[in-house]
Amino acid sequence: MKREAESIGIALIFLLLPFSIFNVGTHGTHQDFSFTQDNKNVASIEWDDFQLFARQNEFGNRFLAYSQDTLVCGYVTDEISNEPIENATVYIIQNYTISNVTTDENGFYSMNVAAGKITIYCNAIGYYLKYVGEYEIKEHEILWVNISMERTSPQNSTVCGYVKNATTDEPIKNAMVSLYWEDASNRTIWNYTYTDENGFYAMHIPAGEIIVAVDATGYFYNYSERYYIGNNETLWINFSLVPQPPKNSVVCGYVKDVTTNEPIEGVRIHLHWRDEMGHYDWNYTYTDKKGFYSMKVAAGIIYLSFYIDGYFEEYTENYEIGKNEILWINLSLYPLPPENSIICGYVKDEVSNEPIEKARISVDWEDGMGHYYWNYTYT
Repeated sequence: MKREAESIGIALIFLLLPFSIFNVGTHGTHQDFSFTQDNKNVASIEWDDFQLFARQNEFGNRFLAYSQDTLVCGYVTDEISNEPIENATVYIIQNYTISNVTTDENGFYSMNVAAGKITIYCNAIGYYLKYVGEYEIKEHEILWVNISMERTSPQNSTVCGYVKNATTDEPIKNAMVSLYWEDASNRTIWNYTYTDENGFYAMHIPAGEIIVAVDATGYFYNYSERYYIGNNETLWINFSLVPQPPKNSVVCGYVKDVTTNEPIEGVRIHLHWRDEMGHYDWNYTYTDKKGFYSMKVAAGIIYLSFYIDGYFEEYTENYEIGKNEILWINLSLYPLPPENSIICGYVKDEVSNEPIEKARISVDWEDGMGHYYWNYTYT
């Protein structure tokens, strides 16, 4: 099931690129790199979450420090029969980090987490993807979240095709082909498979709208336009992948506290890359105890974004890096000020004047230096 979790994870970012902005951070976008093809929101799941799923199989998960008695747990069951679902994958997203766990034969799952806000998803073979919700968990709390899943409609249609090298026209073996499916009711299926020695893939799905994306080591990912597939239909979608250039350059530097000049450990640094042909790529790493980071990169145009709790997020300007070059980018982060003020109030129905439970309240904040962030809560 680890293989499934990793594969579904990497699928999400590729499948939703046609609907979303390429680079979205908690505090806005870097304008030079952002692009939009369609402003439609998909399945009510937020783009920031997809960034975390991306490339788990390349870079692995990074787990937060947490108390062993701060726990999320529950049962995953079929919504009609109430029978437990074994081997369902529960994803928990927190602070730019994704972790996952698989249910046992009783449909039970449990995971230690850090105190704070979390987002939960669940996926199981034969069921629609479930966006479970957002929760806040306190230190030493045990949070029970039970999940009921809806079975998919009959998967009597087929999507298939070949994946080849765009330069040599040779088939690409073991390319991961990911499929995003949506119906008129906004129900969602995520599925995936791998190409065989001939570069061929095939997946069975119900009638509905789909996007197919392909990722293979050493190539730029690619994704299809949106298609509609009917009942008992076979849809061919072929792909040609462009080989990535060699990553023979390095970007590195130190991250410090702007007030104390002390190094900051554990800063997550995203590297956003593009070339002159419009290919995009990204990578990330973390600073060590000395505040140092380093990443290999191909020649092209890059910028960096920096994230860590307790500090404002920062973005660099665009840099052009050549072949076999070492580019130093040092940065100092500003600490967040203490949250010693309170905004509060009531949310009611304007007609009945009845209170509204679970309304999401978002707060956008900005200081005189141009730093900004946002927070949210529920009634």
